[in-house]
Amino acid sequence: MKKDKIIGSKILSSFDNLYHGTLPKVEFNIAHVDKDKILDVLNLHGEYKIILGRQEHGDNVFVDTDKQKSQGLRIIPNTDAIITNVPRTIIAVYTADCVPVFIFDKNKRIISIVHSGYKGTIKKIVPKVIAKLTNQFNSKKKDLLVYMGPSIGRCCYYARNEEREVIFKKYFDDYLKLVDGKYHLDLSGSLENDILNAGIPKSNIEKSSICTSCNLNFSSYRREGKNRKASNLNLMMLK
Repeated sequence: MKKDKIIGSKILSSFDNLYHGTLPKVEFNIAHVDKDKILDVLNLHGEYKIILGRQEHGDNVFVDTDKQKSQGLRIIPNTDAIITNVPRTIIAVYTADCVPVFIFDKNKRIISIVHSGYKGTIKKIVPKVIAKLTNQFNSKKKDLLVYMGPSIGRCCYYARNEEREVIFKKYFDDYLKLVDGKYHLDLSGSLENDILNAGIPKSNIEKSSICTSCNLNFSSYRREGKNRKASNLNLMMLK
């Protein structure tokens, strides 16, 4: 994997059996994904399975437990979270300001990756993933490590219109700050609170300090709008 490009987590980087991180500004089109191109960008060679969700800002979770040697690329409709316990299976989500959430059960060796914008956060997609890990896989919450990757910060994420302002006040009132007449939202802060309320110890949670809107090295829907030609690719894989 090209270590000079991928942005990772301190808490997850200590595990040699885990690939993870964010590749900024990857020019992939979800409708025309090239598996070989993804593997080339990651500097990986050989047979791998890649699972991507066709993200809809929803709360659907796809679970992969297929340990057969089926390889290739799968794009799962209407999916914003993926869970797998299968080695050499790359699970990935695209972001361009939304929060990518990486979850690792260090004991049972299960991984999950989640795309959570404000809509997914309202729908509690991350707590639902945690519940699925504990209920379906018998994960212990003390064993779950959670990393929130680069996303838009409160510095740049403000309500652009009255309709969005109403939504922010309704669901995120404790995480709003009024600056120059605009309500700025700390989305990752709200998400962290949900993760804590789901029972994950605070010492198991890490949050990136990178704002994708401020940092020009990252793709940002807020900054680039319709001119955006790339996304940030967030991925995990068990070796």
